Amino acid sequence: RLATLRGLEEDYEEAARGLAESTRGQVCLTAKEVHGLTQRAGQAYLEQREREAAALSENPDGYRQVGGRPNGLFCVQADGGFVPTREGQEGMEGKIAKLWWDYFRKKRGTRPVIQEKGYVATFQGAETLGELSLALSIAMGATEMTPLLLLGDGAEWIRKVLWEIYFPWAVYRLDWRHLRNYVWRAVRVMWPDPARQVEQGRRWVQWLWD
Repeated sequence: RLATLRGLEEDYEEAARGLAESTRGQVCLTAKEVHGLTQRAGQAYLEQREREAAALSENPDGYRQVGGRPNGLFCVQADGGFVPTREGQEGMEGKIAKLWWDYFRKKRGTRPVIQEKGYVATFQGAETLGELSLALSIAMGATEMTPLLLLGDGAEWIRKVLWEIYFPWAVYRLDWRHLRNYVWRAVRVMWPDPARQVEQGRRWVQWLWD
């Protein structure tokens, strides 16, 4: 278990060295062995989530947990990214979704913190992520009557698969981080003067935030 946790957080060679140091030489594994343990743990986790998703789709009421608040807003945020592999420079595209009830988004200092949330992730495509996301939303207490906000970066697979197929009753919006980045890209194209870019960019970002 310790080797798997280190393999998830560190480079495999660093994980192997750290494991040997932290156990004072009692556990000595090669980087390849740490890689294998981490991959097997990840595969087992994925298979478990897929079994849960299949069971939930067959009998959602039997697996529904108490969650959320009456008429509360439920949120799903999806994103994707490439992970380097030995097979190619582009790597594999992983997809991830974060799910939470807005009730649990509390302000701490200057920024909100989501106190309770769930995650699903896969390398098997948007359809698999949609199945896992829908299953977890059901387990967290959401239904088709629940107001739902779907957040994404504008990628087609989020709109065409997650929104249109798995969460068609949701309201879809660009998430704040990507929306802000798109604003700054736009002002850099529209105005060559850096000072004007900053002035207009800040104005638009503040307007959108308000």
